[in-house]
Amino acid sequence: MKEETKTSWILVILIFILIGVIIITRESVIQRCDARDEKARQEELQAKRIEEARQRTEEARQAIERLHMAPPQLPSEPLPMEGYAERQRNLIEDARQRVEEMRQEDKRKEEERRREEERCKKACNEGNQTILADIARNSKYDDIRMHATWRIKNQTILAEIAKNDSHEKVRIAAVSQEELNDQTVLVGIAKNDTHEAVRIAAIERINDQAVLAEFVRTDNLNDVGMTAIERINDKTILEELARDEDYPNVRSMAERRLENLKDK
Repeated sequence: MKEETKTSWILVILIFILIGVIIITRESVIQRCDARDEKARQEELQAKRIEEARQRTEEARQAIERLHMAPPQLPSEPLPMEGYAERQRNLIEDARQRVEEMRQEDKRKEEERRREEERCKKACNEGNQTILADIARNSKYDDIRMHATWRIKNQTILAEIAKNDSHEKVRIAAVSQEELNDQTVLVGIAKNDTHEAVRIAAIERINDQAVLAEFVRTDNLNDVGMTAIERINDKTILEELARDEDYPNVRSMAERRLENLKDK
């Protein structure tokens, strides 16, 4: 009986020990699972914050790019969260500074143009050919150069502008001036200018009938030739064009021109 009681107590103790081990093991497993879940949550939160930081950086880069400024380079690796707020403030401040610089540059350019316009207006009112020539040659604004060119009276300066100015409207203004009547210069411009409108403006100032006929023959498929034939008054040349020219449209225009001269 005593042996059975002793054995029973041992079994009870072993059962309690086993239950304790199970409870401890279960708690340990739960703690490890909780720790793993917490770590996963922290990693997910960190990844989310990093993605938000990249999105905001990209938005700032696009905003700067829309302002025609060099965008900042995005890092190839995610930036650490430490110092993120400061980096964002620096980026925004840099963008603001660049915008302000652009505004100041625009104001400077506007003021520079205003001064140039005032200078040109004053020179026009005074008829100051020296200042007008300087503006027509050197102003960075095409319309101001053109305005000054219309008021220039010196044939040499007009010829220079007609040959060398970068904008066709300025060259047309120079060619159209009555003071530029050097036929050699006008013929050279009509032959060599790269813009058709400038060539036509020069043709309209040429009087030599033989030269005009040559333009009809060499530029018979464009407005340069058509303009030239309208300026020919020599009936002999027109009859020759109407009879011998290869292109029907040129022959037709020569015949029409002859009819117009007969009516006069």
